[in-house]
Amino acid sequence: MCQIVGQKKIGLLNVDARSHQSVFGVFVKEDYYDDPSVFDGIDTSGLNWFSATLDEGDALYIPQMWWHGVSTISEAFGATAAASFRSPLPVLANAIRKMASGEVVMVGMTDAYDEFRRIFDIAAKMGLGNELVTAWKRGL
Repeated sequence: MCQIVGQKKIGLLNVDARSHQSVFGVFVKEDYYDDPSVFDGIDTSGLNWFSATLDEGDALYIPQMWWHGVSTISEAFGATAAASFRSPLPVLANAIRKMASGEVVMVGMTDAYDEFRRIFDIAAKMGLGNELVTAWKRGL
């Protein structure tokens, strides 16, 4: 992402199994946007949080499979440009293996057939069909 106008604060958290279990409900409900106290009572001391403030002209890479939240700092108009790109096949293979092992838990899996079909096709081409089935049974 690149900040064009204004300022934004970005929080990042690796979606490893411990992080997922600790903050799943907070991120899914998106309560953190309106209520900064939603993390009260959650032991975040062992979580590897990163945060950054983006000023005009700054850019930030958000790694694949990281939780991220963005909030506007400035009161004035702001604009952010996001650039998305398809992950290289070795990165996708690693993600499927991590889902199968339970090391990473995916959230927001769509019910759309086309999306699953695309993931399935990638897994099949890479010989990871069994791992994808295991991940699916875990609840992607």
